[in-house]
Amino acid sequence: MNINIPIEPKYIDVLRSNGVTNPIEHLQHVIDEYIEDMELAKIADKAYLEYLENPNNTITLEELKRELNL
Repeated sequence: MNINIPIEPKYIDVLRSNGVTNPIEHLQHVIDEYIEDMELAKIADKAYLEYLENPNNTITLEELKRELNL
């Protein structure tokens, strides 16, 4: 995902002073992880709401593992 976020030079300096060799790439990675976490949270919210609507329509973690051959 391409997002333009203004970054103040002082934040780049702080990252560099803490050993980050490529601050822009580091920040891009952090933002990508945040977006992924938000997408997972949306999925979890949807699953929880579905559970609240029909609590009998659920499976256990062990059943899920069996279903996914894990």
